[in-house]
Amino acid sequence: MLLSFWAASLLPLAEATALSFVQLLFASLMAVLVLGERMSRYRWVALGLVRPGFWELSLGVGLALAAAALFAWVTIVLKILSRTESSLTITAYMGLLQTPLSFLAAVWVWTWPSPEQWLWMMAMGLLGSIGQVALTQAYKVAELTLLVPLDFSRLLWASLIGFWVLAELPDGWTWLDGALIFAGATFATYGEARLRMMATQARTDGV
Repeated sequence: MLLSFWAASLLPLAEATALSFVQLLFASLMAVLVLGERMSRYRWVALGLVRPGFWELSLGVGLALAAAALFAWVTIVLKILSRTESSLTITAYMGLLQTPLSFLAAVWVWTWPSPEQWLWMMAMGLLGSIGQVALTQAYKVAELTLLVPLDFSRLLWASLIGFWVLAELPDGWTWLDGALIFAGATFATYGEARLRMMATQARTDGV
């Protein structure tokens, strides 16, 4: 998380978000190797459509890629924990562990936030906690290789917020990525539903 915030301070919001989606490729491969999940042809096609665009190598790009690799491992850990722990428990423990670790990183450059910054941080903490609970619950009820392509919808939100709040205009690759991920997610969802229907029909015919 520290690396992702650092990258966001050096890159346009949409570009930093796009680079973070290398995590999807890492997490999907780790799900197969570590969790033993099966990658259907529909999921391979959906992941094949996920691409973070082209970029020039820089400190911000390197930080974003490193953060993506670490977040991929976090995704695997969340999936494993969700087998025995509730979404609220996982989120609570994450917050308790992140607080002292974040303090160790922040104490060297600490300045007291202004009242306006306190409000922004409170909003970020509240919305981030709600989002983390929802994400953890999704990992509990669905396979990781099916969920990760859907995570790409964050790019659309980052592009809109970057334009509205920071006056950052996304480039053509950002819009293309958004269109591709919606196509890939729709294809994967339809394909998985079709496979389940065929499996159910086969069991019914066998009976």
